[in-house]
Amino acid sequence: MAATAALPEAGRIREGSGKVPVLASGHQVAEGGRPLVIRNAASVFGRAMGTLVLLVVFTVTASAAQADPTGAHGQITALSGSGIGLVTVAPTAQDHGTFHVQGTIDVRDTSPSMTFTITRSVDLNPDGVCTRNIGPLPTGSLTTSPGGAGEFHFEVQRGAPFTSGTQFDVVFDLSAPDGTLLESECLTVTVK
Repeated sequence: MAATAALPEAGRIREGSGKVPVLASGHQVAEGGRPLVIRNAASVFGRAMGTLVLLVVFTVTASAAQADPTGAHGQITALSGSGIGLVTVAPTAQDHGTFHVQGTIDVRDTSPSMTFTITRSVDLNPDGVCTRNIGPLPTGSLTTSPGGAGEFHFEVQRGAPFTSGTQFDVVFDLSAPDGTLLESECLTVTVK
């Protein structure tokens, strides 16, 4: 057979029971003498899952690498009532040399259709323990949906002593007329 001579030694054709020749490796030969590879569903699924895992790891790594090293985020938990959430504080270079920050507070699973008063307390000793020596400072209000979720965006600008490189701790409180009190973790923020 002329096709046999063109195949590598490990790929010599052996007799099969069907009309399509079979290589010693077990692969069928397609027209032109090239091995015909047929993957089973488990093999295809395994490769797809491996690719998905790599994609997720790569995406998480890329996201972490792009995160602003001077920003901060923390969980919000209920001290009374119910609710959870997240606060994100992202200093910008808009007023280079002094403090300019944009932030978001997201809450869910809390009192429905309720207006929360938001305050923040600052600690100039950036050790991750909020002693609340400055504040509470009014930040705004957030009204939750009938499902008990809401979001609030804020922006703060300050001059000295909040100059480039300065660090401080901050904690956010959300209080509602029904007695619900939510509190963020203590965040350490660095001025750009």
